[in-house]
Amino acid sequence: MKIFKSTSIFVLVTLLALGIWAFIVEPRFLLDVQIHDAEVPNLGSDWEGKKVALLADLQVGMWWGNTGMIKKAVEKAVEVEPALVLIAGDFIYKADSSVVE
Repeated sequence: MKIFKSTSIFVLVTLLALGIWAFIVEPRFLLDVQIHDAEVPNLGSDWEGKKVALLADLQVGMWWGNTGMIKKAVEKAVEVEPALVLIAGDFIYKADSSVVE
């Protein structure tokens, strides 16, 4: 019985920790910024040395709007002064009229 109780507590604590990570920490506090150099064949010389920002997986409408993380991502993109900003996949999680400003 003691092993069952210990195992149950362990499982509950693990699930709670995973839930906190998935619903609070990761979508609100972790902004993944990656910088890559890319060679694009046959691209005009006007693009030489230009920067492109790619914003992806923004999940607008997820986890209480998620607008704070989106603001951080946009601010970070503006900091690098890109010539082009691309928005890719998972932009809107769920239509939510309270998020639209």
